[in-house]
Amino acid sequence: AGIFSYGSLRTTCDNQRFPFPSESIEGFRIKGHLYDLGSFPGWRYETWGWVHGSILSAPLVSRLEQIALCDEIEGENFERRLILAYDKDEAPHHIVWAYHYRKKPDLQKKIRSGLWGALSAE
Repeated sequence: AGIFSYGSLRTTCDNQRFPFPSESIEGFRIKGHLYDLGSFPGWRYETWGWVHGSILSAPLVSRLEQIALCDEIEGENFERRLILAYDKDEAPHHIVWAYHYRKKPDLQKKIRSGLWGALSAE
């Protein structure tokens, strides 16, 4: 259905970094924990906890290009995984791609709210 964005990719649609039409659908979350990595966050899958974000959607003909651009933005410290995105009622709603942080994060940097600080101020 799209790419789940919990951090810097959330502003990608707004910044027009995609060379095709795209939209950001708000109000979704995935299971796991979010960690502050400095200028961006990192998500690690866990069976408990929630990470809040949006789903980036592109036209069907542009989805492979969207994935390639997001892979480039995320870099080698993140791996793309298929995961369930849940709606506000905690019902599974979409199967989406999400970028999992490969390294073991500093547990002291866990973002308990599940919402990255740069976006929680908006």
